[in-house]
Amino acid sequence: MRALGASVVLIGALASPFLAAGQESKQISAADVAEVKAVNESFARLMVAKDWGGVVGVVSLYTDDAVLCPPNEPAVRGTADIRAFLKGFLRLARS
Repeated sequence: MRALGASVVLIGALASPFLAAGQESKQISAADVAEVKAVNESFARLMVAKDWGGVVGVVSLYTDDAVLCPPNEPAVRGTADIRAFLKGFLRLARS
């Protein structure tokens, strides 16, 4: 049960930048909004897929300079470290 709770928290942490980015602003073009919405949809599909799309699918949504800020953990920088973090988290969630 602890792993499930941690999964929900991590999913929220992973999704929050995409959700915030999806809010329309006068400074964001319609094309940008459409692109963010497409990424949000991809993210949602991958998060419910078995193994999060092989983790690689989720990581592919991040840029090379991305920073993942999991709750109560140090920041994770770059796609290689994000991939390693998510693989470890997925392993923990399964146990």
